[in-house]
Amino acid sequence: MIGNWQISHVSESQRYVLYAHAYLNSARLSCEQMAIYEAQRTWPNATVVLMLAAHSVELFLKGAILGRESNAKVNHHRIDFLSEKYKQLYPEPAFEFEVPFRTEYPSIPEEEIQALKKIEPVPSVLFRYPIRKPGVEWEGIHAFEADDFLRILSSVASAYERIGKAI
Repeated sequence: MIGNWQISHVSESQRYVLYAHAYLNSARLSCEQMAIYEAQRTWPNATVVLMLAAHSVELFLKGAILGRESNAKVNHHRIDFLSEKYKQLYPEPAFEFEVPFRTEYPSIPEEEIQALKKIEPVPSVLFRYPIRKPGVEWEGIHAFEADDFLRILSSVASAYERIGKAI
């Protein structure tokens, strides 16, 4: 039998990192199935992979942030904001990694960027639900390619291994 007592002695920040690894592992396994079996290549399966991966990144950033600032406010799901906080707390080159699920805003004034960030859907929510709310579709066009995403997941896994040991 397994249970939560197995990690009760682990720091809160490390629990986030452990969960990040678990979500990433699940995303990789599901994505591998999509890459291998054509019948698995459906949008619902893709969104599950994306949701698991996005939640993994969110948890990893929260764990890293709490590892350096135990009272940090990480009670939201915005990867962009968590990524900014992570970079502030970990400016050293050894902690650099390409954080997926960030939005780029080329040639847009900073005040507009901040306003857009507040209204854009959170990836772990965007990919968790098939519609924004009853009668309202998600805006935009979303696509997925399993083989390409496996490379991203591998890169994220390598970053977790490298950085997780130093947190």
